[in-house]
Amino acid sequence: MKNFNLREYLNELETLVNIDSGSRVPGGTSLMADYMEAKYRELGLTVKRIESEKSLGPCLEIRNHADQEKIDVLFLGHMDTVFPAGEPERRPYREEGEMGYGPGIMDMKAGLLSTWYLVKNLVEDGTGLNICVAHNSDEEISSLESQEWIKKLAEKADITIVMEPGRKNGEYVNERKGLARYTVTVEGVAAHAGIAPQDGASAIYELAELILKLQALNNYEIGTSVNVGVISGGTASNVVCDLASCVVDTRFDTIGEHEKIEESLKELGCRRVNPRTSVTIVRNGFRPPMNKTEKTEELMALMEEQAALIGMDMKWVKTGGGSDGNFAAFAGSAVIDGAGPAGDGAHGKNESLQLNTIEPRMELLYNMLTALSKKRG
Repeated sequence: MKNFNLREYLNELETLVNIDSGSRVPGGTSLMADYMEAKYRELGLTVKRIESEKSLGPCLEIRNHADQEKIDVLFLGHMDTVFPAGEPERRPYREEGEMGYGPGIMDMKAGLLSTWYLVKNLVEDGTGLNICVAHNSDEEISSLESQEWIKKLAEKADITIVMEPGRKNGEYVNERKGLARYTVTVEGVAAHAGIAPQDGASAIYELAELILKLQALNNYEIGTSVNVGVISGGTASNVVCDLASCVVDTRFDTIGEHEKIEESLKELGCRRVNPRTSVTIVRNGFRPPMNKTEKTEELMALMEEQAALIGMDMKWVKTGGGSDGNFAAFAGSAVIDGAGPAGDGAHGKNESLQLNTIEPRMELLYNMLTALSKKRG
């Protein structure tokens, strides 16, 4: 990378990490958007700011050729973190040896900054690629508002580079499971548990029966998991419960398996043990699976070729976690994910970034995209 200074990068990363930008922290992601928008405008790029209609943060759509529909390379990154208000103040950015720490440092503020450096070099070197950078503010809450926008961009993009963090051993992500989350609510009939329990219809008992049936949907051999992670219900031990709910997380390798799970959920909701109860199932979030395609494998081969030239050992991994790369792949774009600097401990108090991975991983992407541009003439 030309004129890259790690110290300058880290000083700027400190500023980004110390911006309080949890998904639902008022104004936090807007501050991130202000910062990134100004940087891209400095490069002379076109920045379209898309404000939220649902009180979430803004999105940024950045282009070097805004008049052209086709996108050669789409960079994806999110400006939100999972942390509550005040987290950067409680534990601000710090460095210890070869490691950096702070809320959102690896997931994914370093990825946002690395994207800017990459785009700066690609544009200034005249690679000829039509570049689009898409930054959203709701990725950590399932990209509730931005997913359709991402899909539309990815439909126009030959390749998508997702600047989520690399794994702690340096792996890049080439496949992700799909995921869907549901809230299951059971309504029953309240009654006094001592005087007239027979008059009640327990929502807790009905939910318990349904949960046991949900567990039977697990099929780990083909990559399907169904997990009930949260349960709530009841007001007192001497009251037959009239309202109970649970939150269900499902993961799958194919859309067909997702559809099978959804159909099973509908059937379970109709097959009540106690007909005096009612069951409502609402899907709260969804990401399709990110599967490898022939186009993806061609892109992987080009990355491996460029990695060998700089003595870098390429490693690939499939993960159960989702990202906006799921939407891009489902829209038909070839996707390389986990392309940002590597780290560990995402979403936790010990979230860390391996500082010595910042420049090499940028260099690899720069070399790969330059080579791609040359191949296309």
